[in-house]
Amino acid sequence: MNQEQTNITTGKQIRHLRTQLGMTQEELAGELNV
Repeated sequence: MNQEQTNITTGKQIRHLRTQLGMTQEELAGELNV
């Protein structure tokens, strides 16, 4: 697995974990737009 694929997978995992912790989609969007 190359670095780009690793970064994409990690990003998906982080978003999934944040969603499980109760963050709203708006909060997720804010995090991603920093």
